[in-house]
Amino acid sequence: MFGNTLFVTSSGDGMVGKYDAKTGAAISVRFITGLNHPEDLAVLGKALFVANFTSNTVGKYDTQTGAAINANFITGLSAPQQLALLGNTLFVANSGAGTVGKYDATTGAAINTNFIMGLKFPFGMAVKSAK
Repeated sequence: MFGNTLFVTSSGDGMVGKYDAKTGAAISVRFITGLNHPEDLAVLGKALFVANFTSNTVGKYDTQTGAAINANFITGLSAPQQLALLGNTLFVANSGAGTVGKYDATTGAAINTNFIMGLKFPFGMAVKSAK
């Protein structure tokens, strides 16, 4: 069913739910639990990235099982609220620092933590590829 799946954060409940994107039917309301105010999601292949606002991390989870690949995939953030992907590059909006950081989506390594600076609570992001 991959490709017809909608993942939804429930920030106050600290969880991510998994739903059928065509019907809205719940596949697993408590797909991933125990998170710290999950704010945003991004999917790359079989990896689901979760921005955890309170713990200042981005976690990486399996899209099929919800198992943590690395719950602390990216650390040292400042109130991450939004994620965007371009190829294997993961952009993270750090609302607390007023920055957008750039990370390797495969390893979590920082490419440029201050890729964009001087913002006031960056929240929305979208990437348009050249294709």
